[in-house]
Amino acid sequence: MSARGGLLSFQSLLESPFVYVPHDVIIPGALTAGDLADLAAALAPRPLQLAELVDGQNRRVTADEAAAVLEPVRREYGTNADRRLSLPGPDAESVAPWLRQVLRN
Repeated sequence: MSARGGLLSFQSLLESPFVYVPHDVIIPGALTAGDLADLAAALAPRPLQLAELVDGQNRRVTADEAAAVLEPVRREYGTNADRRLSLPGPDAESVAPWLRQVLRN
């Protein structure tokens, strides 16, 4: 699965009084069950690529911000993280090379 330009977390929607996402994507009570990182971690060990993630104000998050929030995902993938998981960062691949590498493995 590959997601580009998606929301980093529902928690990021609460960091400002201004929200720049469509209101129909807000799930009432979602944070009581978990956040998007928990959902992504549940996909392990399936291949997963997340790229160009944005916060609640539709600003692209840095690799360090994404790494902090997505640490549960990396932990869940464990030793498969190198082959099966691609998170935002300076070495993030586009979808085609990532998919080609995943299919080879």
